[in-house]
Amino acid sequence: MPGVVVIVQGEVFRSGTCRGSTCMSHGPGSAQGTRVTNGPINEQIQAFRSIQELAIDHLGALGWNVTTCVDVVSASRQRAELVQSHWASRVARCGLQVRPRVAATQMEARIEVLDSAEQHLGSLAGCAALLVRADLILKQPLQLPRPRDEEREAAGGAIRFPFAMRGTMNGRTQTLLGNPRVADCFVWVPAAHLAHFRRILTEHRSEAHAHDFVDWWKASVPRAPLPRPVVRGLFDADPSKGWNPLFMFANRHCRMPYGLCSPPQGRGRTMGRQPWREDRTSASHRPKELRGGRPSESWPGVGPTPQRRAPEARHAMAHVQPRAVPGIRHLSVN
Repeated sequence: MPGVVVIVQGEVFRSGTCRGSTCMSHGPGSAQGTRVTNGPINEQIQAFRSIQELAIDHLGALGWNVTTCVDVVSASRQRAELVQSHWASRVARCGLQVRPRVAATQMEARIEVLDSAEQHLGSLAGCAALLVRADLILKQPLQLPRPRDEEREAAGGAIRFPFAMRGTMNGRTQTLLGNPRVADCFVWVPAAHLAHFRRILTEHRSEAHAHDFVDWWKASVPRAPLPRPVVRGLFDADPSKGWNPLFMFANRHCRMPYGLCSPPQGRGRTMGRQPWREDRTSASHRPKELRGGRPSESWPGVGPTPQRRAPEARHAMAHVQPRAVPGIRHLSVN
């Protein structure tokens, strides 16, 4: 059975605010911020449960042989023990590591967790990978490919990010080279591209985020399929600044005005927009998806629209009644 390693990574039990040029903080009062990793428990556990049910278990249902590695950051010994007991009791043969300090950049952090996953498994050769932030509360099963879909697709499939960014605060939706900026809270990497992905992380290890990943990918692997969105549309990558159909952050709720925290109403055309494209072509030469037509076989970047959860999934989670946040469906915390 084809294998995939799910790497749950990043800061957990977060609270506090970001200050300075980067949000990567090393503790309260640090030069980079006031964010700490010993904050409230309930929503972080809710995030763990959602990742297990809507990513890990869902991939298993799709036909993948799933291995889970949890590699997170918390300065609190008590919180570290809570992380270890939670995952050890729920996922067999789970790789577990809790680091006391965060990496210098997001790229450095992903290099570290991939290295740790490789040590846990012995080798990542032939494995796909899903890297997902540990503080994501997922709203729906992630629409990722089945093993046979990856095998049938030319060049072994495509890297997938959540969606293209809307840019709520600065209005910027494109990279300097005219490619879509991508939300980077999780990333799916097919086995055929994992080595290329790791090399690109190394080349850009000083970058604070991967919003411009499409530029890096096209420059490094020009003949490979372009990265794709999991869902169509433009959304803010930070759920505290605007609604998106896939996730929210634990302990960070949306506080923006003008209805940005709720699902858009009556904006079907905007919700269906698909900014992925291979180059900056004129309107007459854009792929059919951008002109409202049927998908063309050569168009590589069309993700499915947000889907309703299946009835059995809704039934399985009917007991969940966490604190309400406008515009999303929560999972339970027991």
